[in-house]
Amino acid sequence: MADITGLDALQLTLTKMAQGVQSELPSIVSRAADEVVAEIEPRMPERTGALKAALEHDEVAGRRSATSVVQVDSSAQGGGIHYAIFKEFGTALQPAEPFFRPGVDAAAVKVKQVIADGVVNAMVAHGGE
Repeated sequence: MADITGLDALQLTLTKMAQGVQSELPSIVSRAADEVVAEIEPRMPERTGALKAALEHDEVAGRRSATSVVQVDSSAQGGGIHYAIFKEFGTALQPAEPFFRPGVDAAAVKVKQVIADGVVNAMVAHGGE
């Protein structure tokens, strides 16, 4: 069986690149979430400013994953800004003023690009050329 010249070096480089992407993943995902927030915020109805002030994103980093949740703070728990859902979808007496989903949709291309650029940059910085 013939040895493949440079195989060990290639495997080491690929391992370094994968570790680099893994270490940078929370930051990459956070930057992608920033793009989503930037698209949602200007679409939000503004009467008192409380809704905009409650827009946030939180990151959760696992061993091999990263997640960012963009939400209107407390809306999921029926908190102080519970009316965000009524603004988004409307009620029997109030027409919908969608802001969240249109913002997510508008950010989709930018999010994909931020993630792709982040992964490539992490690979290059940690052993790629």
